[in-house]
Amino acid sequence: MASKSKKRKEKRFNLFRLALAVFFLYLVVEILVTQFQISSTKDELNLVSGTIENQSLENDELQRILDLGDDSDYLERIARDKYNYVYPGERVFYDMGDE
Repeated sequence: MASKSKKRKEKRFNLFRLALAVFFLYLVVEILVTQFQISSTKDELNLVSGTIENQSLENDELQRILDLGDDSDYLERIARDKYNYVYPGERVFYDMGDE
C-alpha cells in the first residue's frame, strides 16, 4: 500500500517537473521572440528617424525658398540649373574638357 502511494507521489512529482520544464521552455521562447521584435522595431525606428530628418531638411529648404518670395535671380538660377532654360537667342556652351 505504501509503495502505491509512493509511486503516485513520484508520478505527480515527475509530471510537475515536466510541466515546469515546459513552462520554462515557453518562457525562453517568448523572451527570444520578444527580443527579436524589439530589435526589428528599433531598426524600423532608426529608418523612420532618418526619413524624418531628411524630410525636415527638405522642408527647411522649401521654407527658405518660400521666404525668398519672387526673387528673380533665384528663379532664373533654378530655371537655368534645373530645367536648362535659356533666354531667346542665347547660346550655351558646355566645357567638355575634363571628361
